[in-house]
Amino acid sequence: MPLTNIPNRARARRAVEASDCQARGKKRAIESDQSSNGPNKHPRTERPFRFLELPGELQNRIYEYAAERTPLSWPVIRDRGEQRRRRSSTSYKTSVALPSPVFPFLGFTQSCRKVRSEFRACWMDGHKIPLCALESYMRAFFPPLFKIHKNTVELNFNEAGRLTIWLRKCEFADRNLLRLLKFKARYPNYTITLAHGVDVGDDEVRDLNKLINNQNPKWLKWLRSSAISAVRMEQRGYGQSSGDTFRVVLREPSAESWMKNTLTGVEPEDFLPSIGLDNIETRRLRFGVNY
Repeated sequence: MPLTNIPNRARARRAVEASDCQARGKKRAIESDQSSNGPNKHPRTERPFRFLELPGELQNRIYEYAAERTPLSWPVIRDRGEQRRRRSSTSYKTSVALPSPVFPFLGFTQSCRKVRSEFRACWMDGHKIPLCALESYMRAFFPPLFKIHKNTVELNFNEAGRLTIWLRKCEFADRNLLRLLKFKARYPNYTITLAHGVDVGDDEVRDLNKLINNQNPKWLKWLRSSAISAVRMEQRGYGQSSGDTFRVVLREPSAESWMKNTLTGVEPEDFLPSIGLDNIETRRLRFGVNY
């Protein structure tokens, strides 16, 4: 045999040995994996629960139970701005951020389109939202129609639903109610209930109800045409109500001439009856112009 063939034969032998070693290593790995997944071991992955394979009647019973439990399990929602102010006023070691609220049965509305369309409307009837979180709640659950396809909104939304708003006196100051008023003008059959504690008087709740449910045609036209840019609750001070007001700010094209003259402008006596707000008792109505 020629001497020139010896290096080639050595390289071939080393390649065969390496291949055998690799094969033995794979065999040991397979045997180890099989021994760890023996008959006494649980499988690594569990089969998911197939909710949509349940009978329709049983699915409806689950929906009803979850809807009934929603208001009973609803979390306490605090003003995030107030939480930040409290943490900034204390030392770093003692300030603790409160956890975000966990909304009961929210997962049903995020699983798939079918479950969301069947459950979301009855689930939302059990919501109880504080006044401080109403703005963000409206943005999340009632977006403008141009952001969502109209058919999708109709599937997931009941235009004759219910919403409970929890009132706390400390959250009245400089609170803008425009989004809530526009929502009521957009869905007049939606029932809005105002719940409150001992810090809010019944007469204040009645006046808020009058403002929210005002069906005067001129007032509704202002809301639907975006002629109003803000409706704010102005507070004189905690425990004082003599100087509390509703401040309505209109855009310049829709403002009355007397509103633009801040020095000599006088509100006509028949103006409040013309917009359906002459029966407000606990707060004065003041008007401004957004130039």
